[in-house]
Amino acid sequence: MKVDNYKKELLYRKAQKSKRLDKFRSKMENLISNAKNCTTQLDLQETDKLIRAIGATHWPSSTNEDFSSTADFFNYIKNELLQQECYILIDDDWRYCGAILTKNNCELNIKYSFDENHSDEIRFIPADLSIFASIDYIHNHYPPCYEYLIKRR
Repeated sequence: MKVDNYKKELLYRKAQKSKRLDKFRSKMENLISNAKNCTTQLDLQETDKLIRAIGATHWPSSTNEDFSSTADFFNYIKNELLQQECYILIDDDWRYCGAILTKNNCELNIKYSFDENHSDEIRFIPADLSIFASIDYIHNHYPPCYEYLIKRR
């Protein structure tokens, strides 16, 4: 019996999910204060479909933004992207636990601590794929260093 590679990979990722799920949920709940009421966790196949759609999207405008603080970035996300359904990819946990789909009533924690959550990258993509926004935390850097990227269609 021949098992296709994608199914094997899914089985491996599902097994890894059980090891990562508690930390992933903690990150999600620290990022979105009302996560239990306003988020849906996509399964791995739905997440893979989303990743393919993001990869196929043409982003003619891509800029490294200069926010003065992480709170400013999160305020931008809250005001610009979380007014609609939005996908969130946390670190590489999304590969094993799935992407998060938010409703428009989510409360983003603008004081999210990357150090306390052992986190290094969060990506936000509205459901219409019109914008791709990410914050990337550079560990072991003093003062803390963040890179902000905004892509628009």
